[in-house]
Amino acid sequence: MKCFCCGKEYSYCPNCPKDKDKDASIYTMFDSERCKKIFGILVAQSLGKKTNEESLAELRSLNVTSDENFKESIKNHIQLIFDSVEEDVAVSVDENEEEVEAPTTEPHTVFKRKNKYKRIVNVLGDD
Repeated sequence: MKCFCCGKEYSYCPNCPKDKDKDASIYTMFDSERCKKIFGILVAQSLGKKTNEESLAELRSLNVTSDENFKESIKNHIQLIFDSVEEDVAVSVDENEEEVEAPTTEPHTVFKRKNKYKRIVNVLGDD
């Protein structure tokens, strides 16, 4: 089997004595509880149930870095979260509210600011 998050090869047999006490909700798709948690954070962020800041804090609590060995799609999603929070901090404050395109290669990444920093709400815009 290959972990759905990191791609690492692992074995799991729920009927075998060595794995009978392992949690099937983890080991049928993931090689570790950590990978399952990371995947859960990314899914919740994608569905709008967690903000980028909340997701980043949880990823950091698991000691996740953007250069770890994850599957490419997972790595890209983690990098988007890291970048979106970092870009937000780098924004200067204007007196007037204005709509500004954030520096990114993704289309439709827009946020508003007014006399304080605000998070990027929609990282991947849809038409």
